[in-house]
Amino acid sequence: MKVSIMCPACSGQIVVGDKFCESCGAAVTDEQRAALRERLERSSGDMAAHMKHVREARQTIILLAVMFVLGGVVMYLLARGQAEDALANLRDMDPEMIFPQPIGGESMTVARLRDLIESEPRQLLLVNLFLSALMAGLWFWAKKSLLPAILVALAVFVTVHVASAIVDPKTIVQGIIIKIVALVALTRGVKAALAARRLEADHRSLA
Repeated sequence: MKVSIMCPACSGQIVVGDKFCESCGAAVTDEQRAALRERLERSSGDMAAHMKHVREARQTIILLAVMFVLGGVVMYLLARGQAEDALANLRDMDPEMIFPQPIGGESMTVARLRDLIESEPRQLLLVNLFLSALMAGLWFWAKKSLLPAILVALAVFVTVHVASAIVDPKTIVQGIIIKIVALVALTRGVKAALAARRLEADHRSLA
C-alpha cells in the first residue's frame, strides 16, 4: 500500500524517500519525513520491528551519556583518594629533587610529579564529561539522522573501551555485562536502521 502525506504547499502527494514535493518542489521537512516513517511503520510489520531496535539503540545512547557522568564521578573520587595518599608520601620530599624512579620512562622532579598526580583526577572527570556530552549530542542528532548518529555512537563506544583496555587491560572485565548489552543494542540498531532505509527505498520504488 502506498504511504503518503499531503504537501501543505500544493496538496500534492509526498511519499517516503522524497526530499522535495514532486508537484511543487517544496522541501520535505524533518517533521514530514517522521510522519511518513510512522505511517510506514504502522502499515509494515517489518518496518515496525526495525524501528523498535532503532529506538532501543537511541535509548542506549542516552543511557551511555548518563553512565559516563556517573562513571566519571566515581573514577574522580577514587583517583582523588589515591592521589591524596600519593601526595602524602611526597609531602616531605624536596620539590626540586629528581624522583628516584622514572615515571613512564621519564625522569622528573618531585614538584612535576605532584602536579601530575593532582591533575589526574580532574582529567578523568573532564574526559568522561566530554564523552557524556558527546553521547547526549548524538542522542539529539538521532532525532534527525538515525543511522549516522547510531554509527558514530557505536564507533565512539568501541574506540573508548579499546583505548582503555590498551592503557589498562584490567578495564576489559569492568562492567563487562553493561558493555556487551550496549554493544549489542547499538550494533542491532545500525543493522535495523539500514534495513529500514532499504524498506523505505523499496516502498518509494513501488509508489
